[in-house]
Amino acid sequence: MWSSRYQVVAATFRLLAGVAVCGAALAGLGVVGSGATIAAPVSGFVGFQINSVDVDPLFLFDNQGTDSIADDTLTAGLAHVDLSLKLNGGTQLFDGASFEFDAVLNTVVSGSLPGTTVYVLLFDGSYSYREAGTDDLILGATFTDARLLLLEFADSGTVGFATGLAADGDVTFTLGDAVPGYSVTGGEQFQFTVNSLQSESGGTVGINDGLVPPQFENFTFSSSFSGSMLVIPEPGTSCLAALSLLGLVVCRWRRV
Repeated sequence: MWSSRYQVVAATFRLLAGVAVCGAALAGLGVVGSGATIAAPVSGFVGFQINSVDVDPLFLFDNQGTDSIADDTLTAGLAHVDLSLKLNGGTQLFDGASFEFDAVLNTVVSGSLPGTTVYVLLFDGSYSYREAGTDDLILGATFTDARLLLLEFADSGTVGFATGLAADGDVTFTLGDAVPGYSVTGGEQFQFTVNSLQSESGGTVGINDGLVPPQFENFTFSSSFSGSMLVIPEPGTSCLAALSLLGLVVCRWRRV
């Protein structure tokens, strides 16, 4: 477990070390998921869009008012989103799909770059989208070590981000009754972008680095979504398909 998490963190810092340390440069490092290549694939595309990701926060981080990270959570700030599914050249819309997201903070890693402190937050959890009216599952996901990078700039004291909330650990997708005829065969990836990151009360996010591990003020951010997986037809269907999804010195601490 620790070996894999160290590799994630080491790769992250190797990536950041080769980039100029400024908000504009680091904001462009988001990794968007894409479907893996399979023999004679039929391209697909699925995702959700929000009318304005800058208005309503999709995510809420809550430190529960304690110093420990053991009870820190990341949950959904919006109950419904508009989801669009594209597969085999067709498009299906799921307006007002219900959205649930529940994750816990399992590890915090901090490191330094010139003028900037980098915090790597790793989350374990799950999320799902369900069809409005029927409540049939569209997509379900479980994950470990989803990575969120926060940057604290020494000259301004502000906090920004380098990448979105991306899957670095194990990810398992499940297609539900709202998407009949296909089974997931692997290749699961996802990312939620980070937009309008701010404290719950507004303004920059406060970080108490005098605590071990550091304590993060409650914060929110808006988001869109992308992801990918490979699917195979269930009996009665006739082709393979690629399915994608769409909608911005090291110390480590672990949950105890």
